[in-house]
Amino acid sequence: MLCASSVVHVNRGSGASATVTSMSFGYGINPTTGQVGHALLFCALTRLAHRPAPNSAGPDGGGNCAGASLARDELVRSSGTIMNLQWGLADSRVASVTAVLTNGRRVPGVVVSGRGFPYRAWLASYPKEDPATLLFSDGAGRQVGKLFIPAYDQDFAVPRSGGIGLFQVKGGTMTAYLVKGLITFWVSNSWNGGFPAAGWPAVTGLIGSGAYWAGNETFGYVHAGVARVVIRLESCHQREVSAFTPGWPGSGLRLFATALPRSFFPKDSASAQAPPQGTVTAYDAAGRVLATEPLIGTGS
Repeated sequence: MLCASSVVHVNRGSGASATVTSMSFGYGINPTTGQVGHALLFCALTRLAHRPAPNSAGPDGGGNCAGASLARDELVRSSGTIMNLQWGLADSRVASVTAVLTNGRRVPGVVVSGRGFPYRAWLASYPKEDPATLLFSDGAGRQVGKLFIPAYDQDFAVPRSGGIGLFQVKGGTMTAYLVKGLITFWVSNSWNGGFPAAGWPAVTGLIGSGAYWAGNETFGYVHAGVARVVIRLESCHQREVSAFTPGWPGSGLRLFATALPRSFFPKDSASAQAPPQGTVTAYDAAGRVLATEPLIGTGS
């Protein structure tokens, strides 16, 4: 990575489980060609405080990079997970972040910046198996943004029944399950979830792109009262979905899936491998917006 900003270190916890996360902005270098990419990347490397940082992701730490941009009028964005940490970007107006777990527990996070940072960086740590709502506030304590983060890194076994098939991909059939009160999407030995079947958010959309996928599928679920959803990509392309697959009896949930045209995606092969960024918006029958959430990328 060709660094374009200062490196900011965030220390979390204490003792043997303490973590140190280093964040910076820069440009990616292709290891084969040596060429510098045009897209600015936001990178983080986390390690345990009392062990050396590894060269690859693992139990002692890990690293990740994500495209460093916020869509128009977007205040916050999740850039992924490292160990038990969530991290991402925030507009300069954001001064604090708090993770609210489904049991009501509130866990304060960290918002940092540094020389050369085009945005602020945020970091939140809480149990991996818990879905969480991240609340972002400005310097005066007013809430200015909100993100829902599903549960991740759970030891789920594929249920023997109750699956709802959505579409075919190269690894098999993308199938939705309701497991322990969470909505989970499975294909082959890979899963995405879990999203709480009750409560917020009213809509969740995932988007798959890359060699693993037969196309560029977008899928997710809606709660009762949603009449249609509109998927909008940063490229300004959009797709409306108003036909839903019934969910599990008594859940009030419905599922959706649609393949987006290839013309919606970048032409160069490097960019095409990463899921594009965008939003999914739920509308009621009167055309009122019920919820707008960021698309969650599930790459190859």
